[in-house]
Amino acid sequence: GDEAEVIATATSVPKITGAFPLLNPSTFDNKSHFDVLKQWGNLSPMFSVDSLGLDSASMLIPDGCELTQVHLLHRHGARYPTSGSSPAQFAAKINNATVNGTGFTATGPLSFLNTWTFKVGNIMPVPEDGYE
Repeated sequence: GDEAEVIATATSVPKITGAFPLLNPSTFDNKSHFDVLKQWGNLSPMFSVDSLGLDSASMLIPDGCELTQVHLLHRHGARYPTSGSSPAQFAAKINNATVNGTGFTATGPLSFLNTWTFKVGNIMPVPEDGYE
């Protein structure tokens, strides 16, 4: 397809600079260069790393060199946490502490934790998964 032709004929790797239609919020002082979209770990939109710590690095292939290997990155779509994931383990600890009477009782706005159960399915895609 078109993507394979781009890889075969491109003089450089296309740089990913944005995640349209997502926009970075401005910082309080309008001076900071903190990019919140790059701080979400595996939930961050894909982006290119400028130089991997090499200040004079370039994405251009130098004269006399040829590309002999390509590594493709494929990301799966978003899904709910799996049963053995950290949210599920945390939910089990809360449930055990409240239901089994080990001395924890939530009060005030957190009182719902006294009867709460974790109801997320196993590796179930989120509704937006088909669009990612």
